[in-house]
Amino acid sequence: MARALAEYPVLDARSNVEDPPVAEDPQASRPEEEPDPVEELTDEEKQMQVIFRDWAKQRGAALKKTSRMSKSAAASYMRRRDQGLVKTLTKKYDISHEELDRIEAYGAARDWWERE
Repeated sequence: MARALAEYPVLDARSNVEDPPVAEDPQASRPEEEPDPVEELTDEEKQMQVIFRDWAKQRGAALKKTSRMSKSAAASYMRRRDQGLVKTLTKKYDISHEELDRIEAYGAARDWWERE
């Protein structure tokens, strides 16, 4: 898991950095070329995906609950909830806080959100 996470830095909630614009590849729109095959996930990535989806599911439920709260109450609730999530998930999956942060970034970059 550490190998796949090495390229993803720990995200800080205060960082608000935008991605640089990506130049379009002129060869990407050629219809005669075969599309890239679907990438198979390694066992390590599958485990990371399980952790990410567990985190996303629990955090999503907490966010739904905040819709009925004032802004300050919601912010306070989410801070406490996030701390609880970190504690719960690090114990459940035997990973460090930093690894959990990297899994969150890795999963978000790969669009691992569950579709309902």
